[in-house]
Amino acid sequence: MPNKGSQDITNSMAMLHTTVLHTAEQTRESFTKGLEKLEKNAEEAQRETSDAVTAELSRMRTDFRDAKNQMANSRNELLTEIRSAASLLRETGEQLTSAVEELTSEREKRTEYAAAFHANGSGEAATAVSTLNGDEPAAPAPATIGALPLPEPRHSSENASAASDDTQTPEEAVPEAGSLVSQVAELLREELAPLRCGIETLSTTVNDLRQTVERQQAREAGQHTETEGLRAELVKMRETVERRQATEADQHTQLEALRAGLAKMRETVERRQATEADQHTQLEALRAELAKTRETLVAKVAQPSASAPQEHRSLLERASRVSSVVLVCHRDLWEYLAGQAGRHPHFRMPTRITEVGDDRVSAPLSGRSLIAVLSVLQSTRGSSDSHEEDLALANTVYTRIEERLADLGSDGDQVTITLDDRSPLAGAPGLDVHDDAPAAPAEGGASGGPEEEQPDSGESA
Repeated sequence: MPNKGSQDITNSMAMLHTTVLHTAEQTRESFTKGLEKLEKNAEEAQRETSDAVTAELSRMRTDFRDAKNQMANSRNELLTEIRSAASLLRETGEQLTSAVEELTSEREKRTEYAAAFHANGSGEAATAVSTLNGDEPAAPAPATIGALPLPEPRHSSENASAASDDTQTPEEAVPEAGSLVSQVAELLREELAPLRCGIETLSTTVNDLRQTVERQQAREAGQHTETEGLRAELVKMRETVERRQATEADQHTQLEALRAGLAKMRETVERRQATEADQHTQLEALRAELAKTRETLVAKVAQPSASAPQEHRSLLERASRVSSVVLVCHRDLWEYLAGQAGRHPHFRMPTRITEVGDDRVSAPLSGRSLIAVLSVLQSTRGSSDSHEEDLALANTVYTRIEERLADLGSDGDQVTITLDDRSPLAGAPGLDVHDDAPAAPAEGGASGGPEEEQPDSGESA
């Protein structure tokens, strides 16, 4: 029969095996969940960073493209306006140059005419008039008036009629010169009117061009400011991306460390599982051995000798002849016996239970109660469903009672049954029960037993 130490070892091994398996499973699940959560957080952070950077770069690229197109369009418009203004200015300048040249030529002609008129009289005036009219001047005459030569009569029909007998005098030519000056001034005004209009148009065009240039400069300044803002925002975004990349690098390092720790933990768990497998094999072998031992014990108990019923009846008869016995045992053993025998109809709970030291109790039992105890113990010994612990207790107590009731005489001291190998089996000093001994309360499963009756009368041992 296996002892209690083997059973404790078996229970401890089973508990250790269960604990190690449960701990390994929990550790594996915790590390797997933590690793999956860390990988998921890292993927989400990387995806959010990538989406944010992509969206920001797309927006900035669109803004730069729009700004570039707008600047190109503005430049083209400005170049077109500048070309148009330059062409108009060139045409106006050419017209102004032509007008100035014509005015200069006319002024020179009129100046020569006025000088000739005042210097040489009507002949020179006629010459100046013919010059203004486009006729070639006649050859100078040999005679002179003052310092200027006198003109000769012309051969043209118009000048011939003018230089006929009715030749004008200097006094008559003066009013004609004033009228000529008025005509020249009017001609100058008429010639200068388009030039004045051109100058005014050119001034308006220059002012418009200046305003256009100023607007373009303001627009370029705004675009430059916006570009600087976008550049600063891009720098901030780059710094944010770098920080996120650094954070992701740290998370990746931590993830690698966790993976390394998980690998070590897996190796440790595998080693523990291998050890547990060996322990499980040993435990199974031990269980098989215990099962064989139990089967052997059950077989021995289930097949008592042919004399066992007769011996049990003889023991019950001896117990019935005893008026009372004193049972000395540990309080736990007494609770077990009282709990087992309490269901028997012949068992009566003692009225008093005395403490005798070392956690032992002294319980006086009548012969009737002793018969109930022996019957219950015999039933436990003969049952194939009894546990090993119950069989051990039943065999020990039954054998000890049988030994004490083996040699009973008609006289002698009261019978004391001691279930403790440290003390003698016979009655020890101070274990005799007297009427004035203090009573102890009933314990354990004995509290629910039937009321105690008076011990059965019988012969004294």
